[in-house]
Amino acid sequence: MKTKPRRALVPNRLWQYRQRMGFSQRQVAAILGYLSRHHVSEYEGGQKRPTLVTALKFEIVYRVPVAFLYPELY
Repeated sequence: MKTKPRRALVPNRLWQYRQRMGFSQRQVAAILGYLSRHHVSEYEGGQKRPTLVTALKFEIVYRVPVAFLYPELY
């Protein structure tokens, strides 16, 4: 039985900027249009890389450039 190779985590600072703004994951999920906080949790944990549109939404919500949210990818 083959196992899937583990994907590398996507380093980011989403958690820090969310905390700085005083939002919960649930609040950010609602702002982004998600029904639960699951997606926000995956983005913050680096398990999932956001689309460009989602990254730009994070930029608007956290009021910082995407380059600040994902400095290692910049």
